[in-house]
Amino acid sequence: MTGINIAFLTTVPITDIKRHGIYPDLVRMLVEKGNSVSIFFPIEKRNAGLSRLASSKDGRVEYVGIKTGNLTKCGLIEKGVSMLTLESVFWRAINKVPRRFDLILYSTPPITFYKAVFRLKKRDNAVTYLMLKDIFPQNSVDLGMLSKHGIRGFIYRYFRNKEKKLYSVSDYIGCMSPANVE
Repeated sequence: MTGINIAFLTTVPITDIKRHGIYPDLVRMLVEKGNSVSIFFPIEKRNAGLSRLASSKDGRVEYVGIKTGNLTKCGLIEKGVSMLTLESVFWRAINKVPRRFDLILYSTPPITFYKAVFRLKKRDNAVTYLMLKDIFPQNSVDLGMLSKHGIRGFIYRYFRNKEKKLYSVSDYIGCMSPANVE
């Protein structure tokens, strides 16, 4: 039986699936089942900043590091700008990979993968699966970082719209708890 081609979009830099963690473990299991996985992950500006492509020895895992702005260990404005550009930067990198995908896996955060997921789904007629871990932007309201009113309310509504679009493009949404389902 031949496996399927899977695109895995993440903000967690995964450069070796032999390491342990929720995502390397998932990718390792998918490969063991006969699938091929292309992992698309950010390489932040502070960490060399050059996109790179590498494959496992058997060609079943493709690591695609994508040059992005800084997403961690930076100020709120820098992180916000980097998050806003993430979907277009990811799409350009994904579109350069000559492989067609049957399944698209992606996790939150961020919700700004919408355009990349939408375009890839449309291009390849792929099934999409959102692994929902974090409910943003509501968690930012709960923490007092955003508000539903005023200037921060404008930012909240912008991200809430992105959140709704990401949910609508997702064929399946997996949640970590019953509270996430609600």
